[in-house]
Amino acid sequence: MQLHQKIITRLADRFSELARKVSGTAAGSLEQRLLDRTRELAALESVALTLGQAGNIEEMLDKSLSKIFNSVPGLESRGGVFLCEADDGCLRLTVQQGLDPEFARCGAAISAADCLCGKVAQSGELAYSEKNCVESFYATCPVNGSHPHIIVPIKARDVVLGVFVLFTNKGFSLNPSDLQMLEMIGLQLGLAIENLRFYAEVKDASEKYWDLFENSRDILFTVDPIGRLTAVNNAAENFLGYPKIELIGKNVLYFLTRESAQVATRLLGGNPPRIIELEVAKRDGSRAFLDVSVRKLLKARTNVGFQISARDMTTQKKMREKLVQAERLGAIGQVGIAMRHQINNPLTTVIGNIELLLERYDKKDPDLTERLDIILDNALRIAKVIERVEKIKQEKIVEYLRGVKMTDLIQE
Repeated sequence: MQLHQKIITRLADRFSELARKVSGTAAGSLEQRLLDRTRELAALESVALTLGQAGNIEEMLDKSLSKIFNSVPGLESRGGVFLCEADDGCLRLTVQQGLDPEFARCGAAISAADCLCGKVAQSGELAYSEKNCVESFYATCPVNGSHPHIIVPIKARDVVLGVFVLFTNKGFSLNPSDLQMLEMIGLQLGLAIENLRFYAEVKDASEKYWDLFENSRDILFTVDPIGRLTAVNNAAENFLGYPKIELIGKNVLYFLTRESAQVATRLLGGNPPRIIELEVAKRDGSRAFLDVSVRKLLKARTNVGFQISARDMTTQKKMREKLVQAERLGAIGQVGIAMRHQINNPLTTVIGNIELLLERYDKKDPDLTERLDIILDNALRIAKVIERVEKIKQEKIVEYLRGVKMTDLIQE
């Protein structure tokens, strides 16, 4: 839209220069030139306003065609716009007004080598035919009567994107000011088409990205530099149990356990590692574990936030813990078997000899008998511990000393 205004401003400057040059001419000639220039500026401004209001290429071209018919005297209310196709180089009729149905059908696709329209598209120069066109396209498409017409190239950055065709009344004369105005309109249409195509591409890419973001199985969200949520996807909403309207604006630390919040705070202030594990407190009070990948968001080399993807690893973590526990129980069982073979056999000999000594010195040496009883009790205790180790099915951990934990072998 700014470029359209610049074009209009440039024409206004030329108009002022023209007014100064003709200051000595006859009043009638000056007045006519002023009227012509005013009409041209009004036409350009009218088309420029139409370009800014259109939602798609077809709508923009159709409205612009109507504005041109109403703004340029001597035109019939019929014409059309042909756009170049990148795949085959043909000109295809995109919009038309007032054309005979048979004429529009024949002109739906024109080879660049056929007719005056194709030649204008190749040369990039405006053409005006005062008589019937005798090129191959019109030779095969029946049109009754004379049809003088103007063919204007539609350009953007010196690249021809198409042409628009305007049919004129008999006696129409194309003066230099009309020529300049139509060329300017061609430039305006070219820039508008390019902008709308670029917007459509960006919109399509944006919609695809947003669809991937919203429907990803992974938990995806973004935060600002201090950790406030700026966007969350459906997976994050379902995982945390909060609706998006409640999530946006909350600090991500609010959902972390105390230890994980301390880790996350350090990460926000420095360079986050590739993947970290954080513990999350969900809305229902349950705890979950996430494997989190963090990437900085930079704008003009300034950190504007973080993009975070996460996966719920709670089930896998529990399975790993059970696997570790099973491996430990298996190791304890193997130790029990080894103890039974390596300790029980000599322990049986010790217990048997103590019992024989007790029988021999019973009531003969009370002090020795008491000591032998103590040795026998402890030997039997060792035998029971070995038996328990063999029969362990579930490991029970107790704190033996402060900060020191051990497997509980006490029989319940």
